[in-house]
Amino acid sequence: MINSAPGPAGGAAPSEGPISPEPPLRWLRRAEENLGTFLLCLIFLSVALQVVGRLVFRSPPFWTEELARYLFVWLVCIGSAEVVRIRGHITMDLFAMMLGPRVKVLLQILLNAAILASLVVLVWYSWQGAIRAGRIDSVALGVPESLLYGALPVGAALMTLRILMLLAADISELHRGAMGRPKARGTK
Repeated sequence: MINSAPGPAGGAAPSEGPISPEPPLRWLRRAEENLGTFLLCLIFLSVALQVVGRLVFRSPPFWTEELARYLFVWLVCIGSAEVVRIRGHITMDLFAMMLGPRVKVLLQILLNAAILASLVVLVWYSWQGAIRAGRIDSVALGVPESLLYGALPVGAALMTLRILMLLAADISELHRGAMGRPKARGTK
């Protein structure tokens, strides 16, 4: 979830960064953002070319729809990693809101570990699927289907990296919370 603090006009202003530490992979974040922007521009151009071709020339280029679809799949898979980084995926936290802060972090670690295990399996099987899809060419573009199916293992690998970073941050937070807590009275 994104933290928010009161803004200048009293409204909520989103915080500058995620809960997890940012500096180690700042270059990756920038690369994901730049690639996402580039893909979005290409999608726009492809769809615009199709619309102009349909309305003006009455004959749109046949490959624009397939290109836009391929680019959109890549955009979603790469964007998912960014959503993991900022903890922006939909969560149902009604139960977690009733727990103490330490138990919340433990629950978050457990859930992220389950997500990590799922992502590792997804990377493996989607990679195998992408390799098999390379034997088939797309209808309109004439490129191997692995260019489409390759988005899934790449996106899952990026999400795996981000989940590992979140796990490290959560474990560090749990450790800091345990170490920074004052001792109870009567204990040595």
